[in-house]
Amino acid sequence: MFLSFRSEFDGLPEPLCALYAAGALAVLQQAQIDGIRCPRKVLIRHACRLLEPVSPRALDNANTPEDWKSARQP
Repeated sequence: MFLSFRSEFDGLPEPLCALYAAGALAVLQQAQIDGIRCPRKVLIRHACRLLEPVSPRALDNANTPEDWKSARQP
């Protein structure tokens, strides 16, 4: 039902780099009713299948010009 890349940072699912099957809608709606607003917690609680990134820095985040400069370094 859920497929996500494993974060290199903490080994947890990356909810923004995930596939959500159509059947996941009911799970997500129930999580909202239960007060769970964190998509990562939903993935953890529902046996998300995790994929390993192709390269260690594949999911690095760059929010500032400095981050971007660092991310471009080999």
